[in-house]
Amino acid sequence: MEIQRDRNNHTIKLRQKHYIENILKRYNFDQLHARRTPMLPGQNLSPRPGSELQRDAAAIKHYMSLVGGLRYVADCTRPDITYCTGQLARYLNDPGEEHYAAAKQCYLYLKGTCDYWLNLGSPTITSTYGFADSDGMSTYGNKPIMGYAFKFAESLISWSSKRGTLVTLSVTEAELCALAYASQEAIYLKGFIEEILNAEQEPVLINSDSASTLAIIRAPEEQHTQRTKHFNIRKNFLTDRIHQRYIRVKHVSTNDQLADILTKALSADKIKRFSRLLGISA
Repeated sequence: MEIQRDRNNHTIKLRQKHYIENILKRYNFDQLHARRTPMLPGQNLSPRPGSELQRDAAAIKHYMSLVGGLRYVADCTRPDITYCTGQLARYLNDPGEEHYAAAKQCYLYLKGTCDYWLNLGSPTITSTYGFADSDGMSTYGNKPIMGYAFKFAESLISWSSKRGTLVTLSVTEAELCALAYASQEAIYLKGFIEEILNAEQEPVLINSDSASTLAIIRAPEEQHTQRTKHFNIRKNFLTDRIHQRYIRVKHVSTNDQLADILTKALSADKIKRFSRLLGISA
C-alpha cells in the first residue's frame, strides 16, 4: 500500500497501484482495455444451471484466487468495488462463465483506475455521519443487499456491503433492515471516537432515501398496521437508540445517497460521482 501524507493540510492518501498492477499481470489482464464500471449496470449474477454435476476443482481454485485479489483491494482502499466483490464471492464454490466474465470486468475497471487514491483527512474535526441503503431485493434469492458508509472529519472511515439473511416483504422493510444494520456500526463508531478524543460526541447522523421507512420509525406504536407489525423489533431498536441519542436519522434524496454504490451495479457516471464523494479520486 502506498501512503502520502500532507501535514500542512492534515490529509493522508492511500492507494494500492503496485498491487493492482501485479494482480493484473498475474491473471493476464494487463494487456486488455480498461472498463468504466466494476460491474455491468443492472447485472445480477445467478448460479449456473446443472453446475452440481460439472464441478472443476482447478477452475474453482482459480476463481477463488481472482475474487480474493479483488477482496483485498475492496477492503483496504477501494469501496467502489465492494458491491461487485460481494456478489462474486457468493459463487466461490461453483463459478460459471458469467462469474468469470464479471470478475474480469472488475479487474479491468481497476486497471483504468489504479491511480485512484482514497483521500482521508480534514483541517477541522467534524461530527460523524453516514448513509444506509438497500437494493430492494433485486439479486438472486431476493434477499436484500444492505450497505452503509460512514465519514468522520470528511473522511470515509467505515463501509460495508452485505447480503441480508431474510427475504423481506417490501422495499420499506429492506430499507429498515439496512438502517438497523448501519445503526449498529454507528453506535460502535460513536463509542470508539469518544474514547479516542476523550469527549462526548453528538448522535451519529444516518441518511436514508426511504421516506416510508423514516415515517415508520417516527410513528407512534398505535399507528402500526398488519403490514408493518412484523418488523417491530428493528423499528423499536432504532427508536430506542434515537431516544438514547446514539443516532439520529434524516431523509436524503436518492441522487445524494452515497451508499447506493454499495448496493447496486450502477452506471459509469454514477460510479464516478459517488466514488468522488466517498473520497476516491486520481
